[in-house]
Amino acid sequence: LDEPPPEDLFFENLGRLLDRDWFMLVTCTPAGYPLKWFKKIVEAEDTDWEHYTIKFNRFSCPWYSEKQIKDWIGQWIKTPGQYGQRINGDWEGITVGRFFAGFNFEKHVKSRDINRGLSSPTLKWRLGLDHGQGENREVGVLCAIRTENGVCQTVHVAREFKSGSGLMGAREIAAAIKAMIVDVCDQNVIRLDVLLGGDFRIVGDSNSSGLGKSTRYNQEIVIELRKLGIYNDIESPQKKPGDREDGEALINSLALRDGLTVNPTCTLTLEGLNHYVQGKEKHKDAIDALRYGIFDLI
Repeated sequence: LDEPPPEDLFFENLGRLLDRDWFMLVTCTPAGYPLKWFKKIVEAEDTDWEHYTIKFNRFSCPWYSEKQIKDWIGQWIKTPGQYGQRINGDWEGITVGRFFAGFNFEKHVKSRDINRGLSSPTLKWRLGLDHGQGENREVGVLCAIRTENGVCQTVHVAREFKSGSGLMGAREIAAAIKAMIVDVCDQNVIRLDVLLGGDFRIVGDSNSSGLGKSTRYNQEIVIELRKLGIYNDIESPQKKPGDREDGEALINSLALRDGLTVNPTCTLTLEGLNHYVQGKEKHKDAIDALRYGIFDLI
């Protein structure tokens, strides 16, 4: 299939092929198509699909001249809503009118991990937790904060976890937190005790919507963390009117001055930064977790 058909025709094709034990190949530039249903199929945990992303450049398209490639890229830079899809093969384009207009995927997404720059013992590590509702009810964002003379210079979103469509209890959340921290240490040659001992803090929303557990849920997670050798409490953000707006403004300010970077594995955070529109619930789970992670900077 050259470009995905409507959902009903896709399943009709798939059913006929499965009946004959054949296979399907779909090629797709995802711009202009409602592809969330197809993305869920391709990226499901037990999927049989293999997903390849080919970026648009002179290496992947040798039949174009270098000038033609530059012309194409220049054209799509003028329409940022679809740039990521047409040039990088992203599932979704940037939402026009999004709040975090200062965030630029090309500039602010760094591979794992910024030249191993996270091994410094002077970094402040923060972990934000959000207990929300919907598909990604549980979200954790691990951040590295670099300061100079007491002033924040950069924030790097190093790792995230998300519950997806499944449910996570306190034990699973604690295990996901430990896994993020261990992965950062392994990748950046940081001793675990250095990261945890360097002013490491966990800030989590005490309002666990839909769980009916309120503050007690964070206490359950703390108990499970201690079983895993992490002895930090989960602090509740001291909320006051305007905190959400202030936190979101700080994130955008960091992006505007190139002080915000994100590891490309943090897909939910990237989705929020690329699509979040202030005042709407959609895409806010990871943004809330990020706000809590940098809460003491506000």
